[in-house]
This record gives sequence, C-alpha cells and structure tokens, in this order.
Amino acid sequence: MTSRDRVKTALGHNVPDIVPVDFGSTSVTGIHCKIVAALRNYYGLEDRPVKIIEPFQMLGEIDEELQDIIGVDCVPVFGPKDMFEIDETQLHEQITPWGQHVLIATGIDLSTDEKGDVYIYAKGDCSFLPSAIMPSNCYFINAIERQGEVDESTLDPQDNLEEFGTLTEEDIDYYIRRTEKAVESGKAVIASFGGTALGDIAFVPGMGLTAYYY
Repeated sequence: MTSRDRVKTALGHNVPDIVPVDFGSTSVTGIHCKIVAALRNYYGLEDRPVKIIEPFQMLGEIDEELQDIIGVDCVPVFGPKDMFEIDETQLHEQITPWGQHVLIATGIDLSTDEKGDVYIYAKGDCSFLPSAIMPSNCYFINAIERQGEVDESTLDPQDNLEEFGTLTEEDIDYYIRRTEKAVESGKAVIASFGGTALGDIAFVPGMGLTAYYY
C-alpha cells in the first residue's frame, strides 16, 4: 500500500496496512527547526541549513530523505506568502539567536537588538512598526499587540476583511505547479491555502497588516 493509498484508506474510515503518519505537512503537524536539525544529525544526514516553512513557530522542512527515514506519508503544498505577508519563495541564510543556520524568507532578519530580541515586520517593510517579536531566549515568535482603543459603536465587519480575499490567477497557478510537483512523490498531498482558519487566535492580531493605527 502506497502512502497516498494509506491516507485515503484511513480518511475513508477503513483500516490501512499501518497507521499513516504526517510530520511537517501543516502548521499543526510541523516540527521546530532545532528538532529537525537534531533528527538529521541522529540519522547521519548531511549537516546543512534547515529551511523554515512556517516562521511564526519556526517550523523546519522535513525534506524527502528525512521523510523516508521516519516514515512520513504526507507532503505539503504551502502558499507563496507566510502569515506576515512575506514572500516565501525568496530565501536567504540566517543564524538564529540560538546559533542555528537556517534558510528563511529574505523579508525576515533574525539579527537581535541590544536586548537579544528579534523583530518581524509585516510584508518585510521596516518603515512600519514591527508586528511580531521573538523575545530573547525564546524559540518562537509572538504577535505584538498594535491595536489602539476600540469604539464599539463604530465597528464594521468590513474592517476585518483586509487580509482575506479571493485567490489571484497567479496564486492559483503557483498552487497548481507546486501540487503537480508534490504528486510525483507518491505521498498524500496536503495543500494549505491560508486564511481559512477563521477564529484562529494566531491570525487575530493581523501580523501581515501594515495599515495600522496606533
């Protein structure tokens, strides 16, 4: 039974040959980049920078060779931008505050300030105040509360729709190309379109928004 068949069988409420496994195909099944590096070292794989696939939690990519070793049945298809609205297709090598070499979106600078904190800016635009912070001695990123006083008498649902919208033709083409490539793996493909976790507290602060009033 192939990985894809295994997952489809389980989703159909039938019993597969073994329990299907997923590590790294979604933001809720991911593994921190520090642990990914440790796993690669444990299994004797090449020591190289881990690609960050989700910067908010600093999740690392489970690449094909590690997938095969730990028995992963799923592969991801993520969108071209992360929750900070930063282009994930352009990467550069950075060193985390804990000294690990990683590949991360070029719009993210992991340099620390005098307190040891790292700041993240919506759309990678440093002309605005930061929307998130990785505090000193922390391994994850936290949202920064940027909202001012709320006048409940003037609340408008439209104000909460700025970061939501329809997929562009360019987005759809990107997903098609990435999905076709992922299908070649023979594993189950999980596509994350973003913006669909309505009510998820991680999205409430709007970390990808630059037009904020303080």
